[in-house]
Amino acid sequence: MFMRSSDIDTQVSSSRNILLSAPWRLVLVYTVVGVLWIVGTSFVIETLKLPEWSYTLRGLLFTLFTAITGWWFIKRLTQIAIQTQRLISQSEGDYRALFEIHPAPMWLYDKHSLLIIKANEAAHRTYGYTSAQFAQLKITDLYAYSDRDEFKNRTHKNGINSQHLSGIRKHVNQSGNSMDVDVLCHEHIFKHEPYGLLMAQNVSAHFELEKKLANSLRQLELAQHIGMMGYWERDLKDQSIRWSPEIYSILNLDPRQEELTFERFLSLIHRDDRARMAKIYHEAASVGQTTHEYRVTPNNGELRYVFERTQLIGDEQGVARTLFGTFIDVSEIKVAEQALVRQQKRYEHMVDTLPEGVLIIHQGRVTYANKAACHMFAEHSGARLRALDIGLCFHPDHREREMDRLDALHKGLTQEQTFRHITLLRLDGSEFEAELAEIILEEHGHRDVQLLVRDISQASQMRRDLEVANKSLQRLSQRLIEVQELERRQLARDLHDDIGQQLTGIKLHL
Repeated sequence: MFMRSSDIDTQVSSSRNILLSAPWRLVLVYTVVGVLWIVGTSFVIETLKLPEWSYTLRGLLFTLFTAITGWWFIKRLTQIAIQTQRLISQSEGDYRALFEIHPAPMWLYDKHSLLIIKANEAAHRTYGYTSAQFAQLKITDLYAYSDRDEFKNRTHKNGINSQHLSGIRKHVNQSGNSMDVDVLCHEHIFKHEPYGLLMAQNVSAHFELEKKLANSLRQLELAQHIGMMGYWERDLKDQSIRWSPEIYSILNLDPRQEELTFERFLSLIHRDDRARMAKIYHEAASVGQTTHEYRVTPNNGELRYVFERTQLIGDEQGVARTLFGTFIDVSEIKVAEQALVRQQKRYEHMVDTLPEGVLIIHQGRVTYANKAACHMFAEHSGARLRALDIGLCFHPDHREREMDRLDALHKGLTQEQTFRHITLLRLDGSEFEAELAEIILEEHGHRDVQLLVRDISQASQMRRDLEVANKSLQRLSQRLIEVQELERRQLARDLHDDIGQQLTGIKLHL
């Protein structure tokens, strides 16, 4: 256990006072006792008329008393001196131990020569030097080369004091690696000689942490700027509010020219959302956490959409003290959402106006059907196709085959096909011929099958009618050719007969 310096000073001072006053006390006690002894014994000897040898006995007794008293007194003084020396040695040992076991590197150096006299264990461990190596170094040799040049200039001028060595510096260990250290240096006079005590605390990790923290703050500010996100804190006690710089940027305000108060902020909220948001902010202290979206109109007049989330923050006792809110400009997302909605409507309109039927199948059931598909399958029944088992739309002759194919498409075991001929059933049970194409839709790891249905029943009928008409035309053409051939033959016979008769007549005439 280490004694306090005040207790040590008290005991040493008391022992010093005792030792300083001991000679005078010894002389005084010896004188008083000697006088009283001589006077008293002389009076007794003369009164009792004792023999002459009584004076000799008196001297022997006084000598014995003096020896015993002197021995006890000297022993007491010796014990006090030994105890004081032991106390001083213990104190020096304690402080020497504190010097050695201190976690920070420490050095004792000569003020004039700057040579290192003593270094503790932390200095050996951190800097890599032995005691003999430290003894050959000056205290300035621990510093970086840039600081050593500065110290050389000061040495030629007014010398180096503790202030020159203190502060945030760079030290170099035996391996040549530099480190950032916080140096504390004090000068003392010991036995009329000036000494310096220097302690160096390695703050490289602290500096690295500060650098990482500063880098994180820069990245956070950059992320807030890129993401157009800010935050605010409102003290529920005094109603003061603090805004992040990005909120000023979103609201097109200059913090150097205009202070953003809560009332000013409310005035920038769109008039259709202002009353609602004022009520939300008023009730936020009791609600705890809120999420809302509203519009703001900055100074430039541009309408902006804001997504905001608030959270109550309590103290150590759990009492709500601060209302914290995040402020995100989602205008670009809103514009994209609106464009997506318009595009979705255009897509739905385009799909609904397609002449082909469009069906989306999930696990064997219809999840979407456009108008053409509804007209094809439910024209007369008036039933809805949503959630309908698609197997009911296939002809019984190939229903099982088509359902197996849809299941294989869902599992990715087969490839989609282009338009192929198939016979389908309406919900009223009537058949119609169609062409069917398959398209696989993948979303979030799920597979759906989109069927494109083209009703070709009328086209087939027209094709059949056309084939019948073509066959009739072919028969008519063949009959026409036959008639023409008969007429040609009849005409040939008539011509032959006429020419034969004329030739016969001419022959007879001649």
